[in-house]
Amino acid sequence: MAAARKPAGLPGVGLIALLISGAVFGAEPPVAMVMTVSGVTTPAVEAMDELSGGASLRLDPDTRLSFLHYQRCKLVTITGGTLRLSPADYRADGRVESEQNGPCPRTYTLTSDGAGARTTGALVVRNLERVPHWPADPEFVLTGAAAGRVGGGAIYAGDSLDQPVAHLDLAGKRAKLPPGSTGLIPEGNYKLRLTIAGRPEPAEIDFVATAPTGRSALVILRVD
Repeated sequence: MAAARKPAGLPGVGLIALLISGAVFGAEPPVAMVMTVSGVTTPAVEAMDELSGGASLRLDPDTRLSFLHYQRCKLVTITGGTLRLSPADYRADGRVESEQNGPCPRTYTLTSDGAGARTTGALVVRNLERVPHWPADPEFVLTGAAAGRVGGGAIYAGDSLDQPVAHLDLAGKRAKLPPGSTGLIPEGNYKLRLTIAGRPEPAEIDFVATAPTGRSALVILRVD
């Protein structure tokens, strides 16, 4: 039986990029992310879990769940019933409390050249950028099987790896610039490095900073 979950909020959602290397829930690639959940679901899920295409999620009558559907770019809140997901759409036979326009994620992947190799970012679909463009005030969300093994993160300017521009504050599934940070310089070239327990080399990805939009800007990093 699924265990009860406490409410988990995610205010000011502004989803900027998605890094994936497989499905968290089910055999097909992720098509949605749980943003908040209060109550019992079967199977059990929690905030920031990704949901695969073909997934079926049953909610107790008083359970309330919000999710972001990636392809439809919709932020949906439902209560009770069963939620079924596909890459193109969703079906819910419970009460749909709201459906509003949400951010459209750009999709990247993390690839590795082999055991012990440094992990780098590579373009997969739906994005013509050669290098990801992330906000100058990023907040990262960590998902995936190895997310709990991320021990730290830092951002470096360009290829200069002697001294980081900033060490990220890591708390649970969130990582962000420390309080009081001035952020990154728009149009500057940066490198994100994550240390992961059990891997001899850090995972890293190059990106270009873009001007802050005034919204909470999330970059979802999937670590498997």
